[in-house]
Amino acid sequence: MATPVIAIAVPHGPDSPRRVADEKEESKLARQYRETREQLEAARPDVIIELTSDHFVNFFLDKMPAFAVAVVDKADGPHESWRTMPWYEIKSDRNLADALLEHSYQAGYDLAGCEEVQLDHSALVPLHFLTPRMDIPVVPVYLRGFAYPLPTGERCYAFGKMLRQFVENYPGNQRVAVIASGSLSLEIGGPRVDYTDEEWMALTVGAMKGGKMWRVPPQATGERLAKAGNVAGESLNWVAVWGFLGDVKPEMLETQAGNAFATWQIR
Repeated sequence: MATPVIAIAVPHGPDSPRRVADEKEESKLARQYRETREQLEAARPDVIIELTSDHFVNFFLDKMPAFAVAVVDKADGPHESWRTMPWYEIKSDRNLADALLEHSYQAGYDLAGCEEVQLDHSALVPLHFLTPRMDIPVVPVYLRGFAYPLPTGERCYAFGKMLRQFVENYPGNQRVAVIASGSLSLEIGGPRVDYTDEEWMALTVGAMKGGKMWRVPPQATGERLAKAGNVAGESLNWVAVWGFLGDVKPEMLETQAGNAFATWQIR
């Protein structure tokens, strides 16, 4: 059976690749991504499942699933006219994605199966830093965290549990990493631009430090996340990873203005 080996959660600021290139390796951001990459490399994954939120590249308000999986052989991007990072093509694992789609139906999750996807910065910024050679297959899984109404935190936490069950029962000997992409508290544009909800940060970071992430999902409602920022729904990607993990304290945890970097080794 497949083996989960590491879980990672990181931000995906679209300007991060350019910032690190300008600031060189001395920057705090460069160090945080470098240390995260080193832990991923040490875990030696054969495949990555990336939990992310599409930024109106594949889905729009007229058609946006709560949960979706990319069932593809490859994908590329970022498909954004204002991109400030290199263009990449990633390979995926269609067999694993197909199996996840089927397993989800049996488990009561009606994932949308997407046989064609275009990647945006939310998927590619983490990979730019963590797998710069793009030599590890990646299965993108989308949670509706960028447009209201949002799925509940409890539903996303349970989704993570379902994902863990799937990985542990998937045939073969693949080593599987799970990456969550997104901010915990973030406001884009408007009068609250760059706002950080310190109360929400204290709750989520405190829960991670104590290995008690189950405390957060009941409070991760659409109303509460809107208070934390107009794109704080990306927190739901973190919540799903916490469901995948259970009560495990992180090996690494650092915060930075509404964002955080966290890794969990799975033994």
